[in-house]
Amino acid sequence: MQKCRYNGTPIYAFNVKGKNETINYSIEKQWKKAGEMNELICDECEASVIFRCGKVNIPHFAHKSDFQGGNPCSYSDETEEHIEGKKLLLNYMKLLYPDIYAEVRYKLPERKRADLYFKFEDGQELIIEFQRQRLSVSYWDNKREFYKKLGLNNIWFLSGKKEDLEELIREYQLTFWNRMILNDSNNTILYLDVEQKQITIIKKVTVIDNDTNELIYDKLFNRTYGLTDIKILPDGSIECDFNASFNTERDKFVQEYLENKRREAEERERLRIELEEKKKKRLEEQERRRKEEIEKLERLSQVAKQNTYTTDRTDAWSDIGYSRKSYSSDTYKQKPKKSYEYYSRNDDYYKDKVNKAISGYKFGIDNLVRILTQCGSSEYSTIKKFFEAEINKGNIRAENVYREVLRLSGLD
Repeated sequence: MQKCRYNGTPIYAFNVKGKNETINYSIEKQWKKAGEMNELICDECEASVIFRCGKVNIPHFAHKSDFQGGNPCSYSDETEEHIEGKKLLLNYMKLLYPDIYAEVRYKLPERKRADLYFKFEDGQELIIEFQRQRLSVSYWDNKREFYKKLGLNNIWFLSGKKEDLEELIREYQLTFWNRMILNDSNNTILYLDVEQKQITIIKKVTVIDNDTNELIYDKLFNRTYGLTDIKILPDGSIECDFNASFNTERDKFVQEYLENKRREAEERERLRIELEEKKKKRLEEQERRRKEEIEKLERLSQVAKQNTYTTDRTDAWSDIGYSRKSYSSDTYKQKPKKSYEYYSRNDDYYKDKVNKAISGYKFGIDNLVRILTQCGSSEYSTIKKFFEAEINKGNIRAENVYREVLRLSGLD
């Protein structure tokens, strides 16, 4: 143990050593004698203790009963790191505030203790806790509520090294009790590296999109400082450039996010306008084709009214301006047939005529021209359907024949 009472006054074993690890012989001798005279009393169980300072162990007090088979005191279980951590913080605070009242393992009401207690000249009181072991939820909640009830400012340090803490970038990488302290302490957690005499501050950075109420950034921001590069204030806050660095990092992300969001919005607007233009052009093209179809049907209807069927193919085609040098009028002279309206046609009939025309039969185009000049819109639609089916397959000949048939029929 590091603390006991000598004539009612708290003393600390680590004070026997100076800054250069030199032993203060006069203090060592005084405490050795006080132990022999039962004047050194354990601050926890009030049993007699002695002072020990050897080659192996750090200076400390030990119960006499430990050597006499008595009941052990719980204070004896304190670890060396915990002892050194409290010593480091105690000396640091005394250096900052020379007139401060300071006590290690300070007694509080309800049989509670604080690792470090400080009372400033203006009357403010500050508790510093250094935890190197996991806390239970109940202990954490009860201790903080207890300090709040007493009006005691308090600040908590956990044990941690810079090289380990730098790897922590997301909250889920913390253990539960670290996350508990982080979220219950204004999203901030403090670590003390006793060996390097460094303080690492970690704070959670969260950014919410005000438009969508969505969490868009959730990371841990950390900075490490030498203990003498910061100042612990009486209210428990820490004076350093951490908050300025934190705000700069957060503002940088927000600006980048807003800029990316603006560019994405502009790109969405550009695509919307582009799609609107394409849609407009598509509708205009559909309207143009629709009008062309109507005009073709109107011309077809007019041609059908103006022409009558005759067995003399040359005379019939001359009415629609059909002329091909490769055919003569004798080619089309046939014996009289029944009128076109006499026949009842189905899709197979028209499909056969289209296929023969595409295949290059001499009478193929002529039959289709004859039909189109005498038929109505349904026959025209059927013939068009079979031609388009072939054209969609990439049949160039079908496309050329179709154009020729329309031209000869006066429907182009």
